Amino acid sequence: MNNTIQQDTWQWGTGQHSMRGRTRISKGDSETTSGVYRVHYFHPLHKRVMMLAILWEDLLGEGTVDIKEDSTLFAYTLSYPTEPTRDLQIL
Repeated sequence: MNNTIQQDTWQWGTGQHSMRGRTRISKGDSETTSGVYRVHYFHPLHKRVMMLAILWEDLLGEGTVDIKEDSTLFAYTLSYPTEPTRDLQIL
């Protein structure tokens, strides 16, 4: 039986120019919980939606969000404190 629970919450930022998101994941063992904090915002110079994320304890991500009519593409770079930077694209 899978007791994993994911909860996503979103809030508008100041002036509704950005959105803050938080994801909590619990495996149901009263101890294992991980979280992701995200901010999505429109960057006026790049003319696109950007994302800044803090994942788990010390993993950082930044990149773009391209919203199409029938899909959304997240393209961002993850920075690990003890490893080289890796690129990750999520479709």
